[in-house]
Amino acid sequence: PMPPSWLERQKVEVAKRVAQADIVVSTALIPGRAAPVLITEGFPPIPGAGIIAEYLDETHGLEAGERRLLPVSMAERIEVRRLMAWFNEKFFEEASNPLVTERIYKRFMSEEHGGGSPATDVIRAAKVNVRYHLAYIGWLAQTRNFLAGDRLTYADLAAAAHLSAIDYLGDVPWSEDDA
Repeated sequence: PMPPSWLERQKVEVAKRVAQADIVVSTALIPGRAAPVLITEGFPPIPGAGIIAEYLDETHGLEAGERRLLPVSMAERIEVRRLMAWFNEKFFEEASNPLVTERIYKRFMSEEHGGGSPATDVIRAAKVNVRYHLAYIGWLAQTRNFLAGDRLTYADLAAAAHLSAIDYLGDVPWSEDDA
């Protein structure tokens, strides 16, 4: 863990920035808490990417017009929600979380909190899962303009977030899939 003086300095810096912001989205790792969390004046904390997306669409969607990231039709909204859940739950659990945890987080965690050397068996399994998931993503990309349909949606952003994290680690075998 970080020294208490460092944590206090971080609290002061975060408080300054929060005071200047209209909306705050936290992605910090807090054990037992969902991330991200949206903090906005007049509302309780809004946890989870899907709930935040719904909130943003309900409060700002109409003014976004054609740039709206959650479609108007119910069938299209269901597909966006399905793919968001797939990335934020299944892909996260089977691929991005194990890879990021083993390759990055464990370096900074104490042993009593699960830190230490990366578990190579976990990394190997997650890399196999990435290939499996990439085939499905490839199929989506070949059959649609965007992952959930004809235009950019929250599903594409969820995909980008997870894929960019593991691509940074070099764990996305882009050349293995034609899509």
